[in-house]
Amino acid sequence: MLKNIAIILVEPQIPENIGAAARAMNNMGVTRLILVKPENCDLTRILKMATGTSIDIVEEMEVHDSLTEAIGPFHYVVGTTARIGAHRPALTNPRDLAKNRWKVKRRPLSQAGLKDHECLAGLGWR
Repeated sequence: MLKNIAIILVEPQIPENIGAAARAMNNMGVTRLILVKPENCDLTRILKMATGTSIDIVEEMEVHDSLTEAIGPFHYVVGTTARIGAHRPALTNPRDLAKNRWKVKRRPLSQAGLKDHECLAGLGWR
């Protein structure tokens, strides 16, 4: 089932963070990394953090021009952000999300309060 999971980073600014994401993904067995409009995709800097077998994730990562394009093939998408505030209310928590994932219907990202400049973790069951 992990082969159907992708991590999508939207407009990542720091190449080392891309490498760190690849390394964390590798530790968890997730191998599909998707970037949307990365600000700086310096592979030398990315590979400083993506070591060992996580280099394979970097070599296979996809780069897209829009979030809509990146999530197109997915049937189920979960958005996360570290930013909090009145315009970003918590819609659920990870435990409830996992219990209810089959009940979720696809809806436009704008209705969920997400914008292209925020990060998404995409879960795709094809």
